[in-house]
Amino acid sequence: MNRRTRCAAAFLLALATLAGIGTGPAAADQAPSLTAADRDLVVRVRLAGLWEIPAGDMAETKGSTARVREVGKLISAQHIALDKLAVTAARRLGIELPDEPTAEQAYWLREMRAASGPAFGRIFAQRLREAHGRIFPAIAAVRAGTRDPVVRKLANDANDFVKTHLDLLDSTGAVDYDHLPPLTGPAAEEHRFVLLGDPRHPGRDGTDEQVRQALVGLTGGLAALLALVLGIRVLFPARGTRVVRPPEPAAPPHRRQ
Repeated sequence: MNRRTRCAAAFLLALATLAGIGTGPAAADQAPSLTAADRDLVVRVRLAGLWEIPAGDMAETKGSTARVREVGKLISAQHIALDKLAVTAARRLGIELPDEPTAEQAYWLREMRAASGPAFGRIFAQRLREAHGRIFPAIAAVRAGTRDPVVRKLANDANDFVKTHLDLLDSTGAVDYDHLPPLTGPAAEEHRFVLLGDPRHPGRDGTDEQVRQALVGLTGGLAALLALVLGIRVLFPARGTRVVRPPEPAAPPHRRQ
């Protein structure tokens, strides 16, 4: 392989590398990225099924009113369907799922097993109503912000199920609303519209990231152009260019005639 061929190969390799530098971040940003919130949602949907399915089964058999028994049956059946969706999503995303409820959820199940009559109905409705109220806003947040289509679909499905379950539990007449967790206060005024492009908070609507991507692309393009120019100079040097040589040094005085 002669010198020109070696230079051509090196030039093409450098050009490909520089082009990759210019386009790599943009391509990576286009790919869905799984966040901790995404993973947490999939796990929480799974955990909900691990305790609400047996809770619904108990309500179907132990409920002291026809409505509690009916609601228990519906919630159990619907959580079986939702659990299958969570397991499918976890497999696609490589998320490890728990096989047992949390310690808090296990305590709630023990409460229900120990109760009977109207007391059981109150515990069943209250515990499930509190749990659904806690996960409902979390589902909405992930649905609004996730970049992953699998998580987005699961969040959509979970949102529909949870909203239905809230209505079902409210319909039992056994929910004590005064003992539900307090509402979270609204965001402070200076932060309320930050993510919607509030002019008081420039750069917080995603423009900083857009500028960064533009600069990365511009830098990569300039580097590729420089590599192209240098490669052309190496591969196709100008012909006929006079090479100016330095003058011959003068002869020492003792050698002059």
